[in-house]
Amino acid sequence: MVLASAGLGLAGLTVLALRGPRLPRDTAETISRIRSGPVTGVVVGETGYAQSSGVPIWYECIPPVGAERGVVLLNISLGASSLYWPPAFLRALSDAGYRVVRYDQRGTGASSRMPNWSGQHPYSLIDMARDGVAVLDELRIDRTHVVGLSLGGFIAQEIAIAYPERVQRSR
Repeated sequence: MVLASAGLGLAGLTVLALRGPRLPRDTAETISRIRSGPVTGVVVGETGYAQSSGVPIWYECIPPVGAERGVVLLNISLGASSLYWPPAFLRALSDAGYRVVRYDQRGTGASSRMPNWSGQHPYSLIDMARDGVAVLDELRIDRTHVVGLSLGGFIAQEIAIAYPERVQRSR
C-alpha cells in the first residue's frame, strides 16, 4: 500500500515536472488588466523595461535622498515579485543616500516569461544574472552594490562572477 502510494506520488511529480503547472485560461487577460493599473503607494520610483535576450524585464529605480553614495541592485527570491522588498528597507537605503534598483525576475511580477519556456527549455542562473545586468545597462549604471535574498543571492553571486567590473560589493 505504501509502495503504491509512493509510486503514484512519484508519477504525479514526474508529470508535473515534464509538463509544468496548467494556468487558468484567463491568466493572460488578468495579468494585462493588473499591469495596466496603478500600483499606488507601492511603486515610488521611475519604472520601465529592459530587454534581456528578448525578454522584457520590469524594473523600478528609486532615487536617493540627498547626495548619491552609490547604487544598490536588489535581487529577490524565487517566484517573488520585487514588490515584496519591505518599504521600510527601501526607504532606509534611499535615506542613506543610495539609489535603489529592484526588478522582477523573468516570469514573475511585471516581467515577461521566456518564449517557449518549459521543463525541457529552462533558463539558468546566468540568464537571470544577465537580466539584472540588462537593467543596469538600461539605466546606464556602471557599478553597483549587489544584494540578493535566497535565490537572489545566487543571482548576485553570478553577477559578481560573470561581471566583476560591474560590482562594487556583493551581499
